[in-house]
This record gives sequence, structure tokens and C-alpha cells, in this order.
Amino acid sequence: MLKDGQEIAIGGLSLRVYLSEHAHTNTDAMIEVVEDSLMFLGDIGAYQRMGRMDDGTFQGDIAALDRALALDLKLYVPGHGPSGGPEAGDAFRRYLKMVYDVAVRYSEEGLAPYEIKEQLMPLMDKFRNWPLFEEDFGKHVSSAVLEAEQAAF
Repeated sequence: MLKDGQEIAIGGLSLRVYLSEHAHTNTDAMIEVVEDSLMFLGDIGAYQRMGRMDDGTFQGDIAALDRALALDLKLYVPGHGPSGGPEAGDAFRRYLKMVYDVAVRYSEEGLAPYEIKEQLMPLMDKFRNWPLFEEDFGKHVSSAVLEAEQAAF
């Protein structure tokens, strides 16, 4: 069984394991190839496309991506979308954070998810062209509102 922070040597490379309690799912792992300054984000990360949040948590996914990006590695490989520098992990993190933070703020003011979606839409220009945006954006807002309400208890 893998443990958070565990290092595994394979073929002259050191692989460091990063486990999350609950991010995209409750079984997420990110793997750093230490010598190559490379991080495989798995489904915790998506770049230039929407990621599924059906079984995930916004707070957990954001925290996992914060942890990965704090390593300041050269290359990040998301589970979906092209690889790249830190932007390959940061774009989805920024999207999730924006959706969650606005959901928290407006749900505390008593707005319904469809009203929160209307407040968020003008802020989504950088993400609107991502595949499945139209299909998933409303679901993400609703999920963020539910998570924010649960966190308030």
C-alpha cells in the first residue's frame, strides 16, 4: 500500500508519492519524478478542459494542486489535457477556486445555485472555450454550493 511521501526507486529514478485524503476522488495519487522535476497530477489536474467533480471535493482538489504547484517543478502532466509548466496545474486550480469561493460567498447571502451561476459567468472568459464547459459548469456550481453548505456545519 502506498503512503504519502513514500519514495520508490525504479530504473534509476526516484518516484515520490503524494496522496490526498479526498480531491478528485478519495483514492487520488500524484507521482513526482524527482530527477526530472516532473509531476503526474492524475485526474486531480486538467488543463484546457473541464475536469469531473462528481466524486470530488473542491477544497481537496485545490489543496492537492496547491501542494503540487508549491514544489515549483518544471513539468506537470495532468490527467486530461496537454502537459506544460506550472500553468498545466494552475489553470484548473484557479477555475476551481473561483467557482468555490464565489459559491461560498453567494450561498451565505442566500442566492440559489442558478443565481450564483449568473454571477460567475462573466468571470469565466478564460475557461469558456474548454471542452464540456457548457455541460459541466452548472453542475460544478451546484456541487460547490453543496460543499460550501456542508463545510458551514
